[in-house]
Amino acid sequence: MKLLCKVQITTFFIYPINERIYSDYMKGITPVIAIILLLLITISMAGFAFVFLQRSLEETTSGVESDLETQMNRQRQKFSIDNIDPISGGQGEAVIYIRHIGSVVADTSVLTVYVNNTPVTCEWGAGGAQAGSWAPGVVKSCNTTTIGCSGDSEIQISGPGNKDSRDC
Repeated sequence: MKLLCKVQITTFFIYPINERIYSDYMKGITPVIAIILLLLITISMAGFAFVFLQRSLEETTSGVESDLETQMNRQRQKFSIDNIDPISGGQGEAVIYIRHIGSVVADTSVLTVYVNNTPVTCEWGAGGAQAGSWAPGVVKSCNTTTIGCSGDSEIQISGPGNKDSRDC
């Protein structure tokens, strides 16, 4: 077997004479394939990350939107005390006239009435006929027997959007 010595600038290759090695001719293709594979891997990872983050952001956004809408509706339910009318001859009985000054329909159950920082029970209108839905701008009466209006009593109302107080 005869050996052929092939000389290149920096490398010596020794091959048998009758055999041709094709890898010498294909040396430039391997780095190109490696770069293409690395690019494909990188692109697929970026695509996976994009899809994952997009789903996560959609879920987060929908949750935030519903929470924000709920909070905004609460802030739009505002009330003010229009008048306090002590019932003459009654033992601590009074009628508190409360106006809904908000911008959305509220319910009487969202409002709490306090006398000197103590919650009291309201009977909304005659026999509770005014209880329930409360449109903006409407005045409702809170009839209570536990106010005990004296010169130093403070009546407070507390709704989701605000608080109001007035001396009796």
